[in-house]
Amino acid sequence: MHITPCTLQKDWRALLGRGDKVPLEQSWGYGEAVARRYGVKRTRLMVHPAEGDAPVACLQVLQKTLVGQALRGPVVVSPMSWDQRRAMMKALGSRYRWYRDGILFWLPDLPDTPPHRALLWRSGFLRVQGGYQTAYIDLGNEPEALLPGFRASWRQDLQKALVRDDVERVPVSTPQDLEWFLNAHEGFRQSTKIKAPSRGFLSDLYQCFLPYQESMILLSRHQGTYHAGIMILSHGNTATYFAGVTTPQGRNLRAHHGLLWHAMDLLRQKGIRWLDLCSLNPKTMPGVTAFKRGLGGEEMRLCGTYMRVG
Repeated sequence: MHITPCTLQKDWRALLGRGDKVPLEQSWGYGEAVARRYGVKRTRLMVHPAEGDAPVACLQVLQKTLVGQALRGPVVVSPMSWDQRRAMMKALGSRYRWYRDGILFWLPDLPDTPPHRALLWRSGFLRVQGGYQTAYIDLGNEPEALLPGFRASWRQDLQKALVRDDVERVPVSTPQDLEWFLNAHEGFRQSTKIKAPSRGFLSDLYQCFLPYQESMILLSRHQGTYHAGIMILSHGNTATYFAGVTTPQGRNLRAHHGLLWHAMDLLRQKGIRWLDLCSLNPKTMPGVTAFKRGLGGEEMRLCGTYMRVG
């Protein structure tokens, strides 16, 4: 396998446009937001079967001092055999030796199966942490086709949200709208002490995805007052439900049900195929996980976090 750097945003976006279920963490905008907020170095690599061949995969690595992270990559953009995948993992891993470049923690975007674990072990990677879990909603059909897959309680709450004709669902359109969402989310994060993105990072993400109209914050408003909001970022044929906030009034109005339903319709109209619900963790976030599972998406657990040892 031949590895080359990718330095142009248009080339990286074109590669991701060929992938399926593209992870947010491999997008150009995510790398720029992390660099802006935390001062990391971004390295974007393209994988070619041989020198001169078109790339078949790509990987974004974020590194600060002697610690690097490759989150949910590589993105495969062309069919690859099992032997090619193993050669790719070895070639990418060989660029980051602990004794030369520091430690690389890699969360491969591979389902947690015995063959994938064996592939990583034989490629010189040691598993150091359990797998990340998420779920995908297929937006390829009309919205009504999704309803049978929702849990009965989710459908009932959605119906309660949609019958309210005094609730508006509007996109952020002014700095004041954005400030409400960021402040409300930060207040929720600090009061609950949950592990959630900071106000500053959410702002950076929103700004980094904005030039291509790939950041969307929808707010729910009742009688002139906002009471809930969600943030969704688009990348390739996929979008990620990245953050949300609600008030007691918003919960009573089932605001998140209405917002997500509206967002899924907007994403489908834009040609987005998949909605990544972004992390299922029943131990640390039981309520949020139950809410997301109510959508009946296709759940996937990844292999885990690995460290290069060979």
